[in-house]
Amino acid sequence: MISRNAFKTMLPLLILLGALSIFIPASAQDGVATFEPADCIFAIPDGATVECGYVIVPEDRQGDLTDTIRLYTAVYRSTAAAPVADPVMFLQGGPGGGIVEALAGQYEALIAPILAERDFVVFDQRGTGLSEPALNCSEYTALTLETIEQILSDEDTLIGTQVALNACRDRLISEGVNIPAYTSAENAADIADITSVLGYEQVNLYGGSYGTRLALTVMRDFPQIVRSAVLDGVLPPQINLFNQQGFKSQRSLDLLFADCATDPDCSAAYPDLETVFYDLVVQLEAEPITVTINNPSTGEAYDVPVTGLALTSALFFSFQVSSLIPTLPETIYAVRDGDTSGLVLPLTIPLIIGDNVNLGMFLSVNCHEEVFATTPEALTADNSAYPGVADFALSALFGTGEAITAVCQAWGAAPFDPREVEPVISDIPTLLLNGEYDPATPPDFGVVAQETLSNSYFYEFPSLGHAESVTGGCPLEIALQFLSDPTTEPDSGCIAEMPGVDFDIAGEISGPIEIALIEFSNADFGISGLLPEGWAEVSAGVYARGESATDQTALIVQAAPMAADELLQLLLGQFGVTEIPEAAATREANGLSWSLYEVTFQGLQADVALTDADGTALVIVMLSDDSERQALFDAVFLPMIDALVKQ
Repeated sequence: MISRNAFKTMLPLLILLGALSIFIPASAQDGVATFEPADCIFAIPDGATVECGYVIVPEDRQGDLTDTIRLYTAVYRSTAAAPVADPVMFLQGGPGGGIVEALAGQYEALIAPILAERDFVVFDQRGTGLSEPALNCSEYTALTLETIEQILSDEDTLIGTQVALNACRDRLISEGVNIPAYTSAENAADIADITSVLGYEQVNLYGGSYGTRLALTVMRDFPQIVRSAVLDGVLPPQINLFNQQGFKSQRSLDLLFADCATDPDCSAAYPDLETVFYDLVVQLEAEPITVTINNPSTGEAYDVPVTGLALTSALFFSFQVSSLIPTLPETIYAVRDGDTSGLVLPLTIPLIIGDNVNLGMFLSVNCHEEVFATTPEALTADNSAYPGVADFALSALFGTGEAITAVCQAWGAAPFDPREVEPVISDIPTLLLNGEYDPATPPDFGVVAQETLSNSYFYEFPSLGHAESVTGGCPLEIALQFLSDPTTEPDSGCIAEMPGVDFDIAGEISGPIEIALIEFSNADFGISGLLPEGWAEVSAGVYARGESATDQTALIVQAAPMAADELLQLLLGQFGVTEIPEAAATREANGLSWSLYEVTFQGLQADVALTDADGTALVIVMLSDDSERQALFDAVFLPMIDALVKQ
């Protein structure tokens, strides 16, 4: 039956089942790192052979080697008859992001094609995810939710943040965590140990966002273990990320304004987009509006004030997700005219990210390698140089360079090491990928990285956001070619076939779409019917499309031994709907009478179909964006109703 945590399981970010591992322990070459088998506590994709466990390594290799941490690791075994010896090792971004559970949702798109030749290794980096200890800061999460409905000054934000982070720091220290030990250098040494413990001599690194910086650190410190590296959303160490917040944000905005202005349909529907946006920012600073969002983890609703800064922040997060970029001109105009529905998902993205990032690891790495690598004065001046986004850029620093520096000094991260900002000079075959619209690691960063990587290829992908090769398409096609033969330049012809941004225009309805539907049966629920091919089952009876990291398009297909009206009340309660609506339509299929309902949740359309089959309630729920809803309704939702039966 639908769980109380259904909101979370709808996202392709969370996987919730387990299987037994079959790894045999081994010792690393230094005699310290070891392997401990453990259950795979996530849903094993159909057809995959996965072995899980903990790699046990020193917390601080310069200190007491008996103080150890446990790195949760999963190895997907190759499907080849004779696999090549060097696996792909995936490095998650953040820093602080857990990945082992989530990446199972990208099995068909990313992992399965790689398994055709080699193993695939993924692990939760020190301080993150399922690794132990995880440097989460529940104190800061609580503060965020307590103040989410308030407009706070920079001073009040800083005071509250320092109190929460100091409490988090003190708790972690009391639990035995050595905060200065959480750095990219130690992280890279973990990768060397994992490689050795698992019995590999070399690996192919596949990093996204911060994972690219980590990969470059491995290439610097342990070049002998790296056969090749794929870097998606490139962050070279010589670029200080915190100084670049203003530049990055302004660049993506300018690109949006220019692309809309040169697109006949967009410019006609949304003229003078740049002026409208900045006027709206000023208007919202003077008179904020309120948007209701729901916490993806709990379903709790919040009335979030939207200021000009919050609007800029919403666009920044939207630029990271390719599927949201075409909606932005329409969203800007709609907000101006009083329709805030387009802001719901962008305003929710920080909660999604915050729920999956261990803030303690984020601070330990970034304070050591970014904030301590510059000066408070430079942080303030560099971000103030872009007045159109200065307030937003400085908000990431709690208002000023002095503020973020004070936070980092209090946190207790490792002191600055000049080596951490030097360019990595390497001839290891390297593939550099960047999305045109990426607001976090723009293509400029990839160009800078390539200057000292003598055996590298750099590609920029039109209309894409941040580090999205894991979802497939042209970037992954090029990456797979490269991994097969890093010594040969890959065929990049697919880039020329990629269109620019196809902006959504208000009033236009998506045309028919073709989606292959396949037969399925579920013995646990006692049902059978049709499902879209390629949608991943992220929990029992919950299927996610997963076109991007924040694609919330999903289906629920379940059955429960209760009356249909009881299930409807339970279901709508989880969507925050307190009054049961009238059925929008009815449908007869296979001798069953279905009632169809329409509700809105998190800015998404939720189509609900319910019927009673001999005392068992059957339910189908489809979550979709309004721009796609009708096309998916016709191509997916209705055929599923017509096919679903009780076994």
